[in-house]
Amino acid sequence: AGMTREAIAQYLEILALKPDDAAALSDLAKGYLKSGQYEEVIRISGRIIKANPRDDEALANMGLAWGRLGNWNKAIASYQDALMIRPDNPSVSFRLGEAYEKTKQYGKAVEQYRLVLDKIPKADHVVIALADLYLKMGNFDEAIRWHKEVVKRQPKNAAAYANLGTAYAGKGVPKEEIENYRKALDLKPGDPVVHFNLGAAYEKGKRDAEAIREYRKVLELKPDDPDALERLADMLFKVKQYGEAAPLYEKALKTSPRKA
Repeated sequence: AGMTREAIAQYLEILALKPDDAAALSDLAKGYLKSGQYEEVIRISGRIIKANPRDDEALANMGLAWGRLGNWNKAIASYQDALMIRPDNPSVSFRLGEAYEKTKQYGKAVEQYRLVLDKIPKADHVVIALADLYLKMGNFDEAIRWHKEVVKRQPKNAAAYANLGTAYAGKGVPKEEIENYRKALDLKPGDPVVHFNLGAAYEKGKRDAEAIREYRKVLELKPDDPDALERLADMLFKVKQYGEAAPLYEKALKTSPRKA
């Protein structure tokens, strides 16, 4: 951070003497981007673009700054302008895909991610983004296909196995759902969300003892989780363990009054 501040000060000194120095303006924009001064990135990039409307790097930096500020529509416009000048820029295509995803333009996001993979098939982060997007869209077949590709490339990716479990749950395939949640927990045993999802899968399959075990595990990790408290209480009530169920119901109501 200190070095970035010093660099920014140096670029400002150069620009005080030579206000139109293109290299100094470009480096200054990058310095502001690195230090999180996104309004300044937009201002300086605007100066660069005014001097050279075909500066695709300045347009891309402006898009990134707008995105960091949460203005995804302006980010999209900047990325589109950058790609009009240099269509074969996979990093900008990926960022445009992210911006489309943020604005729920999922079909356009898929298109950009696939364009990047056509150019760089080994880009694992794009495969993950595409797999996660298909899951978000509820396209479980494609989510399964692409998450399988993720775990093929990254066999220790616990999140990908967990997402595979969720996709199989969406398709109503309990055997694979449970199998993938278990693989996720082998890699990351302390994930309460996956323990909860595994408990729900066991519960759906009427495997009460295993569901109870998983809900207990959630509460070991997150003692005040209202959903786990309620599910465990329900399961214990179902198996007639009333004495243990009652205080869990009470705690669930205190933890989440809206359920009262």
